[in-house]
Amino acid sequence: RLGGKGMLGRGRLLSRDQMLAHSMQSSDVPMLESIRRCLFPSQLDLVAELYKMLIYSPGDHFDAPHVDTARSRNHLGTLVVCLPTLAGHRGGVLRVQHDGKEETVDFGCIKTESQCSAPWAAFFASCTHRVEPLLANHRVVLVYNLLAPPSLPSPSA
Repeated sequence: RLGGKGMLGRGRLLSRDQMLAHSMQSSDVPMLESIRRCLFPSQLDLVAELYKMLIYSPGDHFDAPHVDTARSRNHLGTLVVCLPTLAGHRGGVLRVQHDGKEETVDFGCIKTESQCSAPWAAFFASCTHRVEPLLANHRVVLVYNLLAPPSLPSPSA
C-alpha cells in the first residue's frame, strides 16, 4: 500500500513500517566496497542502511536544492539505487553539487548489462542535490544512508 503524496512533489513515500528495513556492509557487497574506496577511503568499512523507497509518478519532483538531514553522527553520505521497471522512465534527473561542480545522473538513460542490474549513485552527506520532474512512466528508487560502522565497545578485562 502506498503512503500519501510526498511534500514538495517528492513522489510517494512508504513508511519504515511498510518496508523490510535492513543494512549492508561494504565487506559483503562489491558496490559498497567501490563506494567506500572512492568516496571514503579512510573508512575501513561502510554500512548502507535502507532509509526509504520513493515512487515517482509523472510530474513528481524534489526540485528544491537541499542537503540530506544527518540521521546519526556517523552519517557519511547517501546511496540512491534506481530499480528497473518494465517501461523504464523519462525525466527525474538527479543533480548533485559538491565543491562548486554539478554532476547529473539520468537513471532513465543508463543501460545496464542485465535486467537484474540496477543503476546507482552515491554522494557525500554534505552535497546539495535535487530531482527534476519525472516526464513519463514511474521511477522507483531505494535511498540508503551511508554510515561509518558504530565503534565496538572495548572488551572488558
